[in-house]
Amino acid sequence: MDNKMTLEEVFMWPKGMSLEDYQKLLTKIKRLKAKMHSLTETRDFLEDALDLLSDEEGSERYNRKAQQYEDTCRQLDKAFKQIDELEAKLKS
Repeated sequence: MDNKMTLEEVFMWPKGMSLEDYQKLLTKIKRLKAKMHSLTETRDFLEDALDLLSDEEGSERYNRKAQQYEDTCRQLDKAFKQIDELEAKLKS
């Protein structure tokens, strides 16, 4: 992973935090944001699939997609919370 920081990230560096810890937090945040992007695309795809399968509501196929949609939404919520926690550490 590239450890280069932007100028903005350098200026936002919290006092009292080591450079290594700061870079680890930034890396985690960047990875989580990439994961969120992927999960958002998956959620949108599943949402479209559920719309297409709406006439099959209650079928095994529909229920499987609905379960995948719910799981993806839970993972997305978890990622949002993790990013909020990490960003709070940066601001403290």
